Amino acid sequence: MSKILVTGGSGFIGTNVVEHYHVHGHDVISVDISEPRHPGHRVLWRNLDVTDAGSLAALIDEFRPEFVFHFAARTDLNGRDLSGYLVNTIGVANLICGVRRCVPKKIVFASTMLVCSLGHQSRDAGDYAPPNIYGQSKVIAERYIRAIPTNELPWIIVRPTSIWGPWFGVPYREFFDVVRRGYYIHPANRVIRRTFGFVGNTVFQLDQLIRADASKTLGCTFYLGDYEPTEIRHWAELIRTEFGLPPIKCAPVVLMKSAAIVCDVMQKIGIRSALLTTRRLRNLLTDAVYDLGNLQAICGDLPFDLEMSVRLTVAWLREKQAAEQDSTKEMSRATVKPQ
Repeated sequence: MSKILVTGGSGFIGTNVVEHYHVHGHDVISVDISEPRHPGHRVLWRNLDVTDAGSLAALIDEFRPEFVFHFAARTDLNGRDLSGYLVNTIGVANLICGVRRCVPKKIVFASTMLVCSLGHQSRDAGDYAPPNIYGQSKVIAERYIRAIPTNELPWIIVRPTSIWGPWFGVPYREFFDVVRRGYYIHPANRVIRRTFGFVGNTVFQLDQLIRADASKTLGCTFYLGDYEPTEIRHWAELIRTEFGLPPIKCAPVVLMKSAAIVCDVMQKIGIRSALLTTRRLRNLLTDAVYDLGNLQAICGDLPFDLEMSVRLTVAWLREKQAAEQDSTKEMSRATVKPQ
């Protein structure tokens, strides 16, 4: 049994990491300012802000983790400047300081693929081209980490690509919901390939990275995702098939661009339910395939193929929807006053 600390344990990937090690009998602490998504994780949760250096250091001194997964982050793109992303910068610096007195066997720092623009081909791990403030904050964090020799701090950097699956939220749960409602329209005559990753495979890869020989992992940067790129229309077809829906519709790109402009205007006047915007369409039309060869060499074959991944995710969505409906009914009954 290992002692494992997961910061950001109430987030999407963090929730899956916490669950994996918890069900396998390890001693896990989940640190987050938000309550756990998974109700069974409440007993593992510590309500703690990683920007609070003193509280974080005290927890690390008390728990003395053998492995640390640092996922605590602000990940939205709505911040106006770097001061809104202190959890991504100061949070990393605080963790680095906090673990120096009881150095774990390995520390996995989660960065993001957005340290570079989609489609940008990096020359090396230190070649940055962030497209937004969120990406800039993660570049700062990576530079903090890279400045430390691995014989002082046994670090690994991972850059999750487009990860999806149980316990996910924006934006990929939205994609499943759009397909389920029959709203998804694919750009006609376009084959779009992206490096996506099912979260079950992502957790497997993270576990393999902390188990692997230190000489093959420490000081390295790994993109996380399924090895084979996902073709977006094929993925959408698998989702709609699992929901028992008609085939995906297609539309000319020029028509979709016009619709996206209309949706941009709708957003500007306060209508937030617009399904397509020029930013979303631009991202959809951009191929983003990453070289995961170094990760595959360490982790080997993945446990879930695309069909199984979609099946498990749709089953989770149905289960969660049923639970939410039952909860709504219970609340309704509780508010009914007796005659």
